Amino acid sequence: MWVWAIFGLAALGIWLLIAGTVRLYTRFEYTKKSLWGLYICAAASLGLGLHVGTSRLGLPPVFGVPVGLGIAAALFVTLASALTHAWLSVKLARYDRTIEQLLDREYVEKTRLEDAREKVHGESLKRQGSAQRKRDMAERRAQLVSAIDSWQQGGGIARVRSLKVEEWHKAYKAMDELSLARERDRLKAEAQAASSRPDGHEQARQIRTELAVLDLTVIERHMPAEDESPDIEGLFREEERVKTSLEGIKTDLAEWRRKRSDFLGQKIRLD
Repeated sequence: MWVWAIFGLAALGIWLLIAGTVRLYTRFEYTKKSLWGLYICAAASLGLGLHVGTSRLGLPPVFGVPVGLGIAAALFVTLASALTHAWLSVKLARYDRTIEQLLDREYVEKTRLEDAREKVHGESLKRQGSAQRKRDMAERRAQLVSAIDSWQQGGGIARVRSLKVEEWHKAYKAMDELSLARERDRLKAEAQAASSRPDGHEQARQIRTELAVLDLTVIERHMPAEDESPDIEGLFREEERVKTSLEGIKTDLAEWRRKRSDFLGQKIRLD
């Protein structure tokens, strides 16, 4: 059982040694500078391997030297692989650094694009709500104006009633929101009380007209202005600018990834 385990580990070690050696030979192109690095690895591996094989393990030279050489070969492949990997990392740093910067820019632009889309969506909803609110207020305003005009023209004293309307309107324009709310409650109560009396019809109509003037004042105060919202076309243009910028970054990112892949696909010169 142990014999097969030892043979298995030995076979695995030999396969790794061969695979590492083949990679060192076929994957890289060496210059004088990189060859000196391999020479140093070889010298260190040979010295350490022979020291272990002949001194540390206590084997006789006939066995210690071959074992030491085997250890030296394994050490050399390990050290050389570490050296070439480090060298390769330095060569790849240019690509990785640029790709990382592009990824950071892509993240920023994606965030900007999401913000731009949210602004466009929010402004669209806001404008739809504002337009509907404005239509409702305009419709209510027309009803109030019609009711006020009807009261002003009735009874043969239009001039006097017009003066009253102007007086009410001026007074209500000077009031704050709280005062207007209190005045509205008072007028509603008075109109209800007048309507309950047999002779209070005309008085109730006048009070309801005054209430209409109050409501008209509130509507005019809160009617949405045409320019209170940002330029939605400008928001659309900003979204398109960010989208174009993001597409450019994605194109550059794909190009640099392709360059990195092409670099790794060729025999790498360690200079």
